[in-house]
Amino acid sequence: MILTIRVKLTETVKRINTTDYGSDYEFQKDLSDTMKRLNDGHYAWNSCYASAFSAAHYLPIVSLMNGDDTSVFLAPNLPLYAAQNGLLDSYAGAGYNLTELAGAEVTAIQGQSPWNYLDDVAGPNGGVYQDPEQRLNFQFASYSIVNGGFGLLAGQFTQTSCFDKDNITLTVKSANGQEIDVTSPWIGSYEGREAWNFTSGEEL
Repeated sequence: MILTIRVKLTETVKRINTTDYGSDYEFQKDLSDTMKRLNDGHYAWNSCYASAFSAAHYLPIVSLMNGDDTSVFLAPNLPLYAAQNGLLDSYAGAGYNLTELAGAEVTAIQGQSPWNYLDDVAGPNGGVYQDPEQRLNFQFASYSIVNGGFGLLAGQFTQTSCFDKDNITLTVKSANGQEIDVTSPWIGSYEGREAWNFTSGEEL
């Protein structure tokens, strides 16, 4: 099997050494992105920011047959994902009925076709699997076995350790065939084991 080499490490290290970064976060993110583009679980750079914080939205997607084609849909059990994170009221307050949106076909993500967007995300952000199909599959919602029962996995599409965007917008086709935009914020979480107090972004 011939693997696609996505990173010229020697040239990339030289570039990093000569780059004037605006912040330590930008430097750490560049290193992390470089390791992820190798798409090999043996290589990783876990920055202090990625291990301390994470961000997620709760609009998981699945790949299903649509006639003779495969299309992208919002997960048919969409409300369960929001409910297990206590966010049903938050989405209702934003004007979204997740029960009605469940199973809706996704026609665009951030203005791109779903497959083009997922290819762009799965390549640089898969970071573990060498097989491109596995990296793509990693984006979709699925199930896991937890304590003898089934648990929900929202998929890598709903998660990020990058904090350069506030929202993500999906264009979906409702039950009546009308296309609507559904915008969800990236919701940040502190993942650290120890708490500390801060009163400003500069202190953080």
